[in-house]
Parts: sequence; structure tokens; C-alpha cells
Amino acid sequence: MDKLRWGVIGFGSFADVAMGPAIANTPGHTLVAITGRERMRVANYAKKYGVERSFTSASDLVHTPGLNAVYVATPNNQHSEHTIMAAEQGLHVLCEKPMAVSLGEARRMTEACATKGVKLMIGNMMRFNPCHRWVKHIIREGVLGSVTEAKATFEYHLSDEGSPWRLDPEVGGGGAIMDVGVHCIDLLRYLLGAEVTRVGAFVDTGSYPFPADISATVMLRFDSGAAGTVSVSFINKHPLNRIEIRGTEGSLVSEGTLWRDSTGRVSVETGSSTQTYESSLKIPGPYELQIEHFSGCIKNDTEPLVSGKEGFKDLAVCLAAYKSHEAESIVNPDY
Repeated sequence: MDKLRWGVIGFGSFADVAMGPAIANTPGHTLVAITGRERMRVANYAKKYGVERSFTSASDLVHTPGLNAVYVATPNNQHSEHTIMAAEQGLHVLCEKPMAVSLGEARRMTEACATKGVKLMIGNMMRFNPCHRWVKHIIREGVLGSVTEAKATFEYHLSDEGSPWRLDPEVGGGGAIMDVGVHCIDLLRYLLGAEVTRVGAFVDTGSYPFPADISATVMLRFDSGAAGTVSVSFINKHPLNRIEIRGTEGSLVSEGTLWRDSTGRVSVETGSSTQTYESSLKIPGPYELQIEHFSGCIKNDTEPLVSGKEGFKDLAVCLAAYKSHEAESIVNPDY
């Protein structure tokens, strides 16, 4: 399959700044159908992107003739329904992270796609930032020695009006951990090539009058022996965007890489040398690189880098963090 004809379920402001431009700017990819909650708004998006068909119903979209791939960008509690709906029509699915709000839903998504023989990829596109690919190379080559500690901090200020479902645990499954913490968890697992075995967390829901977590610190133990820390927040006015990894032979700092563009800078320090790597906006962004990878997986019948199985593990760690906070104890992810 050389060309992908995409449908987007849940085309809103996020898709307008991320996957919409990525599909439009990547050769061999065409956006042919979109859905949205409000008819006039989705019609305006369709006009902006030159899309043939716009709907308010996901069921109508998945029956669009000639469609072969779907991007699911609805609120988290609808991911399972829309992924399974698309899979049943033989459509390959790229689903936004987190893949679901429960492990039961995540299992059903993976099973449905496997049964229908379609690819399922989860949208942890941070793995495709060239800076992160370079960090992966540095660690794999042993430049840092044995990794002992990894930290990721991802903060941004979420306004009261912006995406209110992100602060409704019934819809989003949680708050900052499910929204941006999942990126950090996925990325640390990928970079270290290790799985999380123990989780502890402190969650803050009190700084805003919302029931979801607006700040959290999650502590991780990896099966490699390394310790990890993930710090996330929706309320810090001067947010940090940073990864730190320390090993027995050196350390690195990655700054400005946890975002939707191929930007940022990585510095590596060892006893004998200093190395740096810097990315730029001149190269394709993580969303473009993500869909090119997804297309290649479909064409070559290979497993996506962020498969449903990977998304399941990320979700299990996120849910373990909430469980740890509630139980005030260290817990194991429910893999």
C-alpha cells in the first residue's frame, strides 16, 4: 500500500495543529474524511484542508469509500469504541495516546485489530523526534555506561477553557499523567530499553478546582535496575521541558525536545568528551515521521514502533501511578 487515504475521527483544534498539517504535508498521504462534534466547525476544517467529506458521526466516516487508515483523536474514553469501529471495517488505526482509559478497553482494541488483520499504532510520536533517536543511540552504544537514573519533566499551562475534558477523569481517565505523563513514561521505556516494574506517585488535584490531577510526580523502578522520575504539570507558568539521564560513565541532558516539533538540543558529558546534537524545524516533525513510519509498517507488514502492546504498557504504568497515590504505597503495573 503506497498511498494512505486518511480519515480523522475527532478533528478539532489539536488535529488542526498536529496531524492535519502532517498528513497534508507528507507525500503519499491524503486526508479524505473528517468528523467533529459541531457540523459547521467540522465543515470549516474540511474546507481549510480540501477534504472531500465531513461528518458528525464516526460510523459514517468509517464507511467512506476508498478509505484505508483512520486517526482517532477523540477524547480518551472514546478511543476504544472508535478504534474497534474502524478495525471492523478493515481500516488501519493510528490512535492518540493514551490508547484507552482502562486496560480492558486497551485489550479489546488490540484484539480487534489483530482479528481483522489491521495495524494498530499509538500516537506517542515523541519517539520520532531526531533528538530522542540520537539519545537512544548514545545509550545503546554504551556511551553513558550502565544507566542508573532517568528523569523527564513535561509541563505546560492549560487554561480553564482549553480542552475541559482533559480535566474530567470520567472522560480523560485522569489528568496530567494521562495527558503528558504518558509521553514521558513511553519515552523513558523506549530510551532505556527497559520495562517498569514498580511505581510510586504523588498526585495533586488541589491547586485547581478540578477532580483530575493537575500536577504529579511519578517514581519508577525499571527491570534494568535504573530509577526513574516523571514530573508533569498543567499549572506552572514557567514550564520545564527536559530529560536527564545519568549512567556510570556519563550523563546527558535533553532540553526542548518534548513537543510536537523536531526541535531541541541534547548535551552528553563523559569523563573524556562532550557531545551535542541539535535538531531544527527544517526537518520533518515527529507527526510527519510518525505517519511515514506507520505507512511503512502497513506496506511491509511490520510491527509499529509504538504498537498496541506498547501503548498497553504505558497505560498500565499510568494507572499504577493513580493506584499508588490512592493506596499511599508502591505498586506493580498490571501488565
